Amino acid sequence: MRKQSLELATNKPLASLALQALLSSSVSQVVVVVHPEDPLSWLPKRQQPSDSHSFAGGNSIVNIAPCMEAAKGMAHSIKYGIGVLLEEDPSVEAVCIALADQPFISAEMIEELIHYWRSHPELDFVATRSGEISDGIPVLMPPAVIARSMFAALMSLEGDAGARKLFRSPLFNGEGLAVKDRTILIDIDTISDMEKARDHYSKWICQ
Repeated sequence: MRKQSLELATNKPLASLALQALLSSSVSQVVVVVHPEDPLSWLPKRQQPSDSHSFAGGNSIVNIAPCMEAAKGMAHSIKYGIGVLLEEDPSVEAVCIALADQPFISAEMIEELIHYWRSHPELDFVATRSGEISDGIPVLMPPAVIARSMFAALMSLEGDAGARKLFRSPLFNGEGLAVKDRTILIDIDTISDMEKARDHYSKWICQ
């Protein structure tokens, strides 16, 4: 079983929560890049795609995009997703990159990123600042809004390199927005991470 389908609680698959955050935001088009063998069982039944692999969700059109090279690393998924998006709409000004294994991101976070970028059009990106420091530099990560000025750089990524690599590049001008609660940025890479996420989710839904 791929981790997208792992459940934080009964009928609460991991990836469905991050997707719901996007669908509850003002993002107009969502491309969900998946492995070709993903059964998509983590999608709610009302959102199961048709044969065309697309459906309407909230204010967004959602395209399920099976990527043959997804197993080769994150860069391949990013490039494929952007390619699908630009094929649908060549005039796209910016994209919002979010990860399926960040179940606690919210529509409010995404809206804050979008609003900040629109208010500062000179920026190449607006990312999330985790509060951590690496080599004296704040750690920036998805969710992130990335302008068209960085599309070529995103399309040149290789292997398991994601957008984070570009956030540290002197070629681009960006900003990081801090989160008040770092647990929002929990991502799931290990069994231990999943256990922590389930514990946090049980407390989170009671708030």
